[in-house]
Amino acid sequence: MTLRLRFLLAFVLNTLLVLYLFSGSYYVVERRAITAAQREEERRTAEKTASVCQLIEMASSPIVAFDFIDGLKRDPAVAFAACVDARGRVQAHSDPDWLGRAWPDSPTPHGIKQSRAPVLIEGRQAGFAVVAYNADVRDTEVRGRLWGVLRVPLIVAALTFVFSLIVSLFLASSLSRPISKLAQAARAIGEGNLDFRSPVESRTDELGHLGKDINAMAIQLKRLDDLKAEFIAIVSHDIRSPLAAVISYADHLLSGGCGILTVEQSKAIKVIESECRQLTNLVSNILDMAKIQAGGMEYIRKPFELSDVVKPIAAVFEVAAAQARIGLRVDIAANVPRVVGDGDKIKQVVTNLLSNALKFTQAGGSVTIAARLAPDSGKVEVSVRDTGCGIAEHELSGLFERFHQINTIDQRTQNIVGTGLGLAISKKIVEAHGERIRVESKVGVGTAFVFTLAPAAGNGAASS
Repeated sequence: MTLRLRFLLAFVLNTLLVLYLFSGSYYVVERRAITAAQREEERRTAEKTASVCQLIEMASSPIVAFDFIDGLKRDPAVAFAACVDARGRVQAHSDPDWLGRAWPDSPTPHGIKQSRAPVLIEGRQAGFAVVAYNADVRDTEVRGRLWGVLRVPLIVAALTFVFSLIVSLFLASSLSRPISKLAQAARAIGEGNLDFRSPVESRTDELGHLGKDINAMAIQLKRLDDLKAEFIAIVSHDIRSPLAAVISYADHLLSGGCGILTVEQSKAIKVIESECRQLTNLVSNILDMAKIQAGGMEYIRKPFELSDVVKPIAAVFEVAAAQARIGLRVDIAANVPRVVGDGDKIKQVVTNLLSNALKFTQAGGSVTIAARLAPDSGKVEVSVRDTGCGIAEHELSGLFERFHQINTIDQRTQNIVGTGLGLAISKKIVEAHGERIRVESKVGVGTAFVFTLAPAAGNGAASS
């Protein structure tokens, strides 16, 4: 659930709760008031009926009394009305059949409520008057009056809810939008885009201050990253010269330039030479990555034949593959056209992929460098496929990250080492050409790295 939706739900629920409490309280108060007014009306009607019953007792105007009592029955809420003398005899009743009968002492029937008032003559009680009401009808009247009273407040409450919903949408958007931008900035900076700046810093509230802090952090990280890249470039450059000298002297010693070496001396010098070459490769990769990150890697794009790049690389690795008893094959389809790109950089990509493939392929396996024209995209797909140990699925997501090394049984048992930069550099080079690189792998079956290149249009013109 998004922050915007949570804020919106919280605001709406609070508004509904307030409206419910207000409406409920208002309903209870109004119902009590209407019920009290109804009871007061019933009491006054009973007293008025009692004053009319006095006329019957005094026999001054019995016809008027009878007409009044009969008139009460016209009210649909009135069940009946009667005058009862001190002896308990009915003197007047809205139902003529009750005249002269004794008033029953039984309880009030269900659904009927009565209101009584004493009939007083010269200070003494000469009987009582009773007016009975239909409880359901009276409740209906209460509900009708309540609706008349509550109609306007309910309309106001509905309009208030709609208004609060609009306000909550506005507030939720005004908060979630800058938070999303802050999250976007943090994500971009976390992915290494230190030039990204959050536009939220223009706000004057807490979110604006947070945006300024994020931008200040990005600036500081950019400064530190530049210093790191500059330091690595300087140190790596200074290391390459003595490494080249060590390799040169090692070759000189191995060739017998300083006399014949013993077997043990030859082994030791070969180890020195191998380690120095590995260190040189690491320095070269670090320098390339520093150039790529600094945007200083230059690409000279021009049409070239893939076979002119792939076959020489395969020839270089043929001896190492044969010594490891690994089959190395080049398979370039006949319909593959010339491609556009920086041939030297593409050679570096193929070299990195082929070197990795040979490292993780056991004796008796095979490595194939292939190229074909993809019919759906029109791109040329170059693949380096091996029958090695494969890569676990959970390792694939970080495979092209800097200094990332997969953890396999072969790597541990065979002491396979690497810089962890080859695939990252290859990905950057391919993406600099506007293309994509992907990996397909299954543990125990093998791995294939596939990248695309754009076919040359006609002969094509060189471009930088």
